[in-house]
Amino acid sequence: MTCSRASVFLVALMLAGSAELLAQHRPPIVPGDRVRISAREIGVERLAATVLTVKSDTIVVRSGEPLALPFASVTKLEVSRERKSRARLGMAIGFWTGAVAGGVIVARSSRDTEDTVFDFNPGEAFGELLGGALLGGIAGTLVGALIGSSFKVDQWEAVPLHRIRVTIVPQRKGKLSVGVSLRL
Repeated sequence: MTCSRASVFLVALMLAGSAELLAQHRPPIVPGDRVRISAREIGVERLAATVLTVKSDTIVVRSGEPLALPFASVTKLEVSRERKSRARLGMAIGFWTGAVAGGVIVARSSRDTEDTVFDFNPGEAFGELLGGALLGGIAGTLVGALIGSSFKVDQWEAVPLHRIRVTIVPQRKGKLSVGVSLRL
């Protein structure tokens, strides 16, 4: 085998391996997926819709009425891969809100009109304030988690609009034919 034949064989072997790996992955979009699509023809910047069919040159989506869009007019396409809850965000907001509220409530309730400046113990006051903030924070965390878990948001993934396709076909006498096509 000469150096050029070995190089061609090595490149073909690498392309065959990558083509096999690509074949194992889920297609970028399939019927039933939720998508956000931007196209020159729809008149809005971004349309959230459900995919009905996908052809080589057209995507048909439903957001009210079915809408067929040629891929050539699509400027951006995103697909929702999963829906995540906002429980963690709710917990964080709930903790801080509860901590502040708990601290304020303890500070307001611990003031006694009969106390004088000389009876004030800073360590004791700080401990009460910290305890109130901690209890309020724990309660707020629980309430925030419950509220946040009821909100779900889509996690969007961009779908590449340009496609590269590699085809390797065995030929006679141990030769390989390699084809590369690019859809813009």
